[in-house]
Parts: sequence; C-alpha cells; structure tokens
Amino acid sequence: MFLRVGLIGAPKSGKSLIGKFFLENKGFKQFAFADKIKQEFFSNSIYIEEDFEYAKKKDHELERKIRQDLWKYSDNMRKRYGETYFINPLLEDIKKYNGDVIVTDIRTVEELKALKSIGMSFIVIVRDVFPNREEGVQGTRLSYDKISKYPVFWNCFDDLGALFKSCERMFTTLLRKEEKMEDGDDSTF
Repeated sequence: MFLRVGLIGAPKSGKSLIGKFFLENKGFKQFAFADKIKQEFFSNSIYIEEDFEYAKKKDHELERKIRQDLWKYSDNMRKRYGETYFINPLLEDIKKYNGDVIVTDIRTVEELKALKSIGMSFIVIVRDVFPNREEGVQGTRLSYDKISKYPVFWNCFDDLGALFKSCERMFTTLLRKEEKMEDGDDSTF
C-alpha cells in the first residue's frame, strides 16, 4: 500500500515546501490541483507564469491580482464544466501512479471529498494562527468543521533544518497510521 497525503492550508503556509521535502527526501510524487488551473489560466490570460513567479517575489499587489484572477478563472470553468473539471484529471493521475503521493493544495470541499474517496490522509498546515470556525482556512473554501478532525502541523519554523526534522516526525506518524489501517484499524488520523 502506498501513502497518499493531502495538505490543507492557506497560501504561503508552507504546503509546497513540505511537499518538496517529501518529494526530495522520501520519494513522493507531488501533485497539485493548481497545476491544471494555472496551465489553462496562463494560456488564456494576459499574464504568463513568469509574471506570477516574479510577483510572488517582488510585487505583492500584482501577486494578489493574479491570484484573484486565477480564482475567478477556476470558478468560471467549474460553473461551465462542473465542479469536478479540475479534480477528475488529477484523481486519474494519482490512481495510475504506483508510489507515495502528496497533494499540496486542497482548497475546496469537492477536492477534499474526491481525495478522501481514494484513501487520502490529510494534514492541516498552519503558519500563523489557527483558522477560526466562522472563517475557515484563509485562501480556501474549507470551513473549520470540514477539517477539524485532521491533524494540524504547526509550521512555526524560521529554520529549514528544524522544519525538515519536524517533517521527518510527520512522515513517521504517517507510516504508523498506514500500518494501523493495514491491520484493520481505520480510526481517524
């Protein structure tokens, strides 16, 4: 059995960095719903992907504008083609892959449900403050009640070495959970 892990968290909470750790140190393959969204968006918009990468480093107002336009684009495509428009292709890729998987950008209830249906374990990544019940996870469409049963990883590290040591502990915990499930204990992780 392979590990399948989904990361839930606000933008800039460290999801991609943690995903990169699992990719480079544990051999996971990293998937993201945003990849297909960004690919389509940048091929149909006035922006190119390099604009977004530049903005993330140097122009936060432009970054905010591009993120808003990405959300609008993805909303329009979901309205036009259905809620699973961006979900189904990623699910098929994950099902075909024979290895450990990490999905680094779960932002909607539909994504959460779809990934849960294929046996994904979830971890909420929190950088600053825990989401409150009314607002949910900032930068997502997930309310607190949808994620409260999943473990929380507090990314409070300014030191990459400390972050990666904590990721090692997270990996060990995931392995133990997988072993329990193989033994018939499917209690919530």
